[in-house]
Amino acid sequence: MKHSGWYGWACLIALGCGDGSDEDEPNLSARTPAELCSDKCALPVAAGCSNVQPDFGASCNLICASKYDNFPSCDAQLRALDHCASARVTYGCTASGVITASPMGACAAEGARCVSCTGDFLNCL
Repeated sequence: MKHSGWYGWACLIALGCGDGSDEDEPNLSARTPAELCSDKCALPVAAGCSNVQPDFGASCNLICASKYDNFPSCDAQLRALDHCASARVTYGCTASGVITASPMGACAAEGARCVSCTGDFLNCL
């Protein structure tokens, strides 16, 4: 996947810094991982960046879903992070057509809990 690494870095920047608040989070237990992943992955695709591969949405959904399979004991942390990524983060494109995510730190608290549970930020994409 060409330029898929940019998405990972954009997510790290948006999710990993700042003091993202987790107040008033909804009960996510009624939403399936597939629904959460679909919501999260649709937004960067909708940005329509020119340097993103056509299969980005499908790949994003597969990567997202795999973390739920690989880390079932981290379900609550994964759900909170994926919900945050679709509820608090805005996606756009750089001048060179690469996905951007803002505001920086929007999901920092959720990201920290996910990394603490899975052991690596790559497991939280």
